Amino acid sequence: VHDSDKPVYLVLHGLNGGSHEEYVKDFVKRRRSEGSTVVVLIARGMMDTTVRGWNVFHGARTGDVDIASRALVRGLDSLATAQERPRRQILVGVGYSMGGQ
Repeated sequence: VHDSDKPVYLVLHGLNGGSHEEYVKDFVKRRRSEGSTVVVLIARGMMDTTVRGWNVFHGARTGDVDIASRALVRGLDSLATAQERPRRQILVGVGYSMGGQ
């Protein structure tokens, strides 16, 4: 259940990571126990995701994070409007290793 009064976390894993990594699962579990919403962005090609062409994971590529965070912000703004709440919810970026750059 999404709580509009808690932060939303966008988690970026490390080079060989994904949502199955223990450090990601621990973070998700702890933040969810506080009532926060957590989204894990799986990098291109990680966790057996399909990649077309040469668009594989690259630590310096920020476009995917930009697109994901903008989509989350639009969704949160839309939710606030639907709930007739003027307050905007906080989106927090969390990164580990290559996901933290």
